[in-house]
Amino acid sequence: MNSKAKIAVLGSVVALGGLFWFFQGEAAAPPVAPSAPSETGSAAASPTSVDAPAERNVTAPKREAIAKAAHDDGMLQHGFVYNLDVEVIDRTGLPVANAKVLLSPYGCRLCEVPQRTDENGKLHIEWRGRADTMPMVLATTSDEQDGSMRQFVATAGSAMRVLLGGRRGGGGPGLVFRTSNGSSGSLSITLDAASSKELGQQLTTQLTQFVLQQAAFADNPEMRAGLHPFAGFGDVQLRVPVAAPEGGSQLQLDGGSFSFSIGDGGAISIGGAPAQNGRPAANSAQARIAGVIYGEDGKPTARCPISWGTEVDRPKKRAETNAQGQFAFENVPEGKIELRAGGALAGLQHASVTAVQGQTAQVTINLKREIFVRGKVTTIDGSALAGCRIEWVGTQNPWTDSATSQQDGSFWLTNLPGGPGRLLLWSSEDVAKLPVAWVDVLPAPDEVVLKFDPESQNGRIVLEPVLPEGVDKGSIEARIFQEDTGRGATLTKVEKSNQFAIQQLPQGWYRLELGGIGLGWIDAGRHYVDGKATVDLGRLALLTPGKAVLQFAPELVRPAAEGQPAAIVEIYRRRPDADVRLEQLDLRMLAQPIVLAPGDYVVMWKLTSGEQGFAPFSVTAGAEVQVPCVLGKGK
Repeated sequence: MNSKAKIAVLGSVVALGGLFWFFQGEAAAPPVAPSAPSETGSAAASPTSVDAPAERNVTAPKREAIAKAAHDDGMLQHGFVYNLDVEVIDRTGLPVANAKVLLSPYGCRLCEVPQRTDENGKLHIEWRGRADTMPMVLATTSDEQDGSMRQFVATAGSAMRVLLGGRRGGGGPGLVFRTSNGSSGSLSITLDAASSKELGQQLTTQLTQFVLQQAAFADNPEMRAGLHPFAGFGDVQLRVPVAAPEGGSQLQLDGGSFSFSIGDGGAISIGGAPAQNGRPAANSAQARIAGVIYGEDGKPTARCPISWGTEVDRPKKRAETNAQGQFAFENVPEGKIELRAGGALAGLQHASVTAVQGQTAQVTINLKREIFVRGKVTTIDGSALAGCRIEWVGTQNPWTDSATSQQDGSFWLTNLPGGPGRLLLWSSEDVAKLPVAWVDVLPAPDEVVLKFDPESQNGRIVLEPVLPEGVDKGSIEARIFQEDTGRGATLTKVEKSNQFAIQQLPQGWYRLELGGIGLGWIDAGRHYVDGKATVDLGRLALLTPGKAVLQFAPELVRPAAEGQPAAIVEIYRRRPDADVRLEQLDLRMLAQPIVLAPGDYVVMWKLTSGEQGFAPFSVTAGAEVQVPCVLGKGK
């Protein structure tokens, strides 16, 4: 391996390792936890402009074990049903099949909805809650935390539809490597200890740290049913020591499972699973379609999206035109085929052709720009800004589209469904995680000018999480929501500091929250940014955890015999809006105190004997609580 290749490998691993961070706490005593937020900073308030009801008071349950309790007991009831229809489309307006969708209540880790979008880019989600409205957080696309994350208020009893912009293929980024013949395989990296000992040590350290971080602050928990009949959401809150699996460490990424092992002398072996998609099945009815796509200017359109399917706007195969605007589809089935060309800047057009086995159907397509918005992105003095992202969000007709400003600052959003919408502008700089400007417009031929002023749209928020005494390390997530747009993002850790920050914030109100494993979530309040100055929130103390000892007779939760179902023990956090499952309780943890954030909980179990029950309990900061569950005979 040459030096450039070694540096590339190290750079990739460092980038992956940077996805998560072990927050190093201070030795100094933490400040007093912030007092209860005011009305404008209530944790129950929606971080959008939509009003949410005040948080309801819930009577604390009786603190005693309830063995063999019926699961329809009143304290577990969630009497409100929520329905959400999510539709994901790409930049050309076509549905994104197999897209991942993340959803959670506010103040909770985003949960992965187990079903992906169908071939029409649609997904129906249903859940239950205790309140008639719930502030929720939603995200999709390969960048789950930034860009797509948004906050909204769900209302029980009425279906809500949300349209999201996504990317073809769905899912998240994955590690992809192929052998010389193009098939998936394994990759072995061997570092020469004599010539690159330091590089080997750095690579080994980065790989090891990444896995530990990934295991400590796991991937998004899955939205699923558990022992609790009404709780579907999960949160990563249990502080669990995770041992590396035998024979190496396991690395889980979207798109496949990969493992690596570190041997003597700095040898690192990476293995991958076979590709999920095999070779396409041969089609006995082979036909061919070929043609040229022209823009409104009469010139061939290069790199124009083109797709075919047996239904309108439901593609079976996608491609792009070459530099001469030409395209061709091989192995097309016989019969009527629907073509869809464009959908981006150059316009859109549909065409129907008849495919005949053994023949090539020639077609010429002329794009049209119909309902559209055109504009220009400039600085405050009128200079053009290229590379900025502009997003259209329909306000009456649910629709989303996006474009990028050209060298002269111009942009087009074509073939919109009509009706009013909002334009959101992101600056071209990587540090901009939220829109820097927005304007409500109607599709019209008049040019819309979006201005970016780095002097008045460059506010900054900075904060420093402080771990409670006795906790020296933890994974922290800091989230921010822009009230004017409902968009959310994660704050970035400041290099060589314990601070988190976000910049390029325009004038407006923002709400922040912090979460950490075993430390729960805190509302960091609602704050005004003037677009120029830094708002320093100072040191924010995370909640001091407590401990719970779940008292089970050892013989009742020991590993199950072969062919016998294993015992299941789950803990749920009781919230005013819904109970949330905590990921993930290993039976081996029952022999030691479990670290939990202060609050109300319920432990539920299903033993190998089939016996089920639950027991409510409360955790107090800095204290340990004994929770009687199921004791042995005579206990």
